[in-house]
Amino acid sequence: RKQAGLPEDVVKPHNKQQKQTSISLFFTTKRTNKFHDAVKKTPSDHNAEGRFQFFSFEDMDLIQTYVPNNGMKEASFHRRKTWDDDMNKFLKSRLQILRACGKENRTLLWCGDLNCARDYRDGTHWEERNETQKGDGKKSSYFYEWWTDESKCFMSNPEKNRNPEDHGMPSFTPAERQRFSKMIENGNFIDIWRDLHPDGSHIKISMQFKSCWDNPNWTWRAHPSKNSKNKYEGRGQRLDYFLLSRSSALEPIKCDILGYGSQRKGLFCGSDHGASILILKR
Repeated sequence: RKQAGLPEDVVKPHNKQQKQTSISLFFTTKRTNKFHDAVKKTPSDHNAEGRFQFFSFEDMDLIQTYVPNNGMKEASFHRRKTWDDDMNKFLKSRLQILRACGKENRTLLWCGDLNCARDYRDGTHWEERNETQKGDGKKSSYFYEWWTDESKCFMSNPEKNRNPEDHGMPSFTPAERQRFSKMIENGNFIDIWRDLHPDGSHIKISMQFKSCWDNPNWTWRAHPSKNSKNKYEGRGQRLDYFLLSRSSALEPIKCDILGYGSQRKGLFCGSDHGASILILKR
């Protein structure tokens, strides 16, 4: 905090019940035209978990966020939905303003921990399965997701009487995925990493991996187990993104996840999220 020059209240929880602290930092070598940050607000105006930073450069805008975790209770579902709704309003309002100014093609890059797995590929331990249809007996295939199978993925029983759209682990519920898809649509974004790696990343060091789930295709990794009771060991999720407006003249030439494996090899730097890199060409 001191090295970054942040005020004391930025890194302290803003209520005594809150045990989690969320920080978002951005470093740039170029001067921005405008800068908006939740840090400038009073502590009472902070979202309990979420962080939002907006930077306007000469020829592009950049958003960096930490999106609140969906949690497992009705109160946290509502808190996350409110955040997503506000983000959707921001994206639509920005586009309306730019259209009125004749600048609807202005580049927007959104990056950060967006706390949502877009589809089955964004969580480890999925598999394609076959099922027989009732009535006609025809077989069809579907993708099984370990992270949405509540009989497998939860350490304890989740809250009862939840809506079906809130079933599954945080980041994998249908409600989160639907809202995230809407934000990508409203922002007219491409998911750069998935666009460059539709079938995942295949790197030269893959011979070191014990399984396909060790590949650098997921940005979050569970803590390595100190005993045999950690059911999440070796599992991962892709929660961190670079989203770029489709109208952008910038060309993505590299986007890689730099952390990999159940033992958190590569660039994790003490976190459970690995670093990612993006290189754009003008």
